[in-house]
Amino acid sequence: SAVNQPRKAIRHLEAAVECEEVPQAHYLLGITYFYKAKDVPAAIKSYQKAVEIDPLYAEAHFHLGKALEKKGRKAEAIAAYTAAVKAEPDYTDAVLALALLAAAVATMWRSSASSAAAITTKPGRLSHSLPSP
Repeated sequence: SAVNQPRKAIRHLEAAVECEEVPQAHYLLGITYFYKAKDVPAAIKSYQKAVEIDPLYAEAHFHLGKALEKKGRKAEAIAAYTAAVKAEPDYTDAVLALALLAAAVATMWRSSASSAAAITTKPGRLSHSLPSP
């Protein structure tokens, strides 16, 4: 069966998406790339195509967010999770993923802001390494 053979499943799904622009086929292709073939960039392209065809496809937005987050593209992942929640406000996994990633980004931002504040409060140390205007 194609389910246990990612390459075979991918061939079938690629043939399906060539025949007709069905968002579910692109979504399933993305799922296969992401979970079975471990090809995150290909999964991202498939999920993007699914949401391009159907902008209200909450599951595709959610899985696009997961793939983007895995590649470290946090701002884009937040946008994808947000789109999933807008499309389906009761989508618990999307709400949770959005909250967790937003909190992680906020923590990173606060940490970066603290570091920047510490640097700017000691301009004498920095002035030697900066070029003159």
